[in-house]
Amino acid sequence: MFSNMVLKLAAALSGLVLILFVGFHLTTNLLLWRGAEALDRAAIALHNQVWLPAAEAIVLTAIAVHFLTVLILAWRNRQARGPQAYAQWQSKQTSWLRWAANSTVISGSGLAVFLLVHLQGMRWREHDPSQTSSLILQTLQQPAIALLYGLGAAVLALHLSHGLRSMARSLGLFYPQWAIAGQRVAIAIAIGLGIGFISIIALANRTLI
Repeated sequence: MFSNMVLKLAAALSGLVLILFVGFHLTTNLLLWRGAEALDRAAIALHNQVWLPAAEAIVLTAIAVHFLTVLILAWRNRQARGPQAYAQWQSKQTSWLRWAANSTVISGSGLAVFLLVHLQGMRWREHDPSQTSSLILQTLQQPAIALLYGLGAAVLALHLSHGLRSMARSLGLFYPQWAIAGQRVAIAIAIGLGIGFISIIALANRTLI
């Protein structure tokens, strides 16, 4: 069985891969604000890259590694602390951070389910890359789907508000003197990513491009 240190490092590195993927994915989709053609050109260029299948395999592997390591660590931490110690640890956290930390496994599981829905509707669905903007708009203009994606963006922000800080600590980037500033930066990044995805939903329902 792997030690907690190894599991934390694996969770941090796989999490870093996923954060980079989310940032890249959002940046690409935000091109929709510049118009349908801008996004379609980017989609065509991306689909023509020979490294795309390898990159997708890396991301899917990172998802599996991250989910399993976080699940094991959460179980071990709960067992090691015990009910009383766990309650004392909770009392030291702010309400938002406590909620984010306590719901890590739940929010992560929700994101995994959402990802499968997203892949089924967007990535695995047969479509012409030159019509990517139309696919996104038509999908997000459905009220139920728009609500699901909005919820997914909110859960992503919640998950990352704790995950970014945990990743930084595991990689040795979270120094005590930077604790407050680092915490604020992590929350700002998490909220920024969530708002970015929600803005695409808002754009899709505001106008036809």
